[in-house]
Amino acid sequence: MSFDASQHSEEALRASEESFRLIVDSIPGLVVTMTTEGGLEFVSQQCLNYFGMTIDELKGWTTSDIVHRDDLSRVLATWRHSVETGHPYDSEYRIRRADGVYRWFNVRALPLRDTEGPIIRWYALHTDIDDRKRVEEALRASELNFAPGRR
Repeated sequence: MSFDASQHSEEALRASEESFRLIVDSIPGLVVTMTTEGGLEFVSQQCLNYFGMTIDELKGWTTSDIVHRDDLSRVLATWRHSVETGHPYDSEYRIRRADGVYRWFNVRALPLRDTEGPIIRWYALHTDIDDRKRVEEALRASELNFAPGRR
């Protein structure tokens, strides 16, 4: 069977998309891509599973309880700053799992720029750091218990 140029291009594009999805779905974290303005464009399957939501439902994250209410204003201000300046985003905050439990995540987003410099997309990785945060808190509590003058 012979392919014309457009059929060959379509096959190559499908293979590339399948490869991208396989790579993204093998990352032990939640992966999202966003538009220049920060709107959700793509979310990994792990992300959909973690939140128990569709991509359309996740698009309302700024007005939902996905981000812990104590963290939301800081998260929005930091994200807005990154979108406005083009600086990479790096923050730690709590996000809600489908079962309602909040866990700590480190969230890093990097801008993809075109050849002339403007941002054309953001790529973000959400890495679960809840166990690390719990150990850090237990260590702080232990240090307070053994501080001089506490006996």
